[in-house]
Amino acid sequence: MASPEMIALYEKLLATHLGIERKGAKNPYTSHNGHMFSFLTSRDSLAIRLDKPDVEAFREKYKTGPVIEYNATMRGYVEVPPGLLKKGAELKQWLVKSWEYIGSLEPKPTTKKQAGAKKPAAKKKAAKKPVAKKPVAKKAPARKKPASKQQATKKPSS
Repeated sequence: MASPEMIALYEKLLATHLGIERKGAKNPYTSHNGHMFSFLTSRDSLAIRLDKPDVEAFREKYKTGPVIEYNATMRGYVEVPPGLLKKGAELKQWLVKSWEYIGSLEPKPTTKKQAGAKKPAAKKKAAKKPVAKKPVAKKAPARKKPASKQQATKKPSS
């Protein structure tokens, strides 16, 4: 979980760009068109999502490695060095690049119900046509099986 100081710096950075809204109460992040593009890591640092050429340029300039969260490498994300987070103007350029990159991606379909969204109309059941019944063939009566040989040869006792 992010420290209060880190959350304050993150919110200050996000306030520099109109249209970016912080989400997540315990794990702060930002998203656009259904794609997350920045978040505070479990190690109390900031991760930003960029396109491939910008990821390489960022890592080369700031000497950072991959972002690893919950034993998974977060592809397309760069870890912002602590000193850069305090340099708002320089970091804002990278945040804008991230916003533009995410805006170029195909929007993800939402799974949440939109406020005021109408429920889909119920499907009408098709009227069933009467089906002509076929006559049922009568079964032949079952034959009685003859008694076993032992019962046939056995004489009734008196």
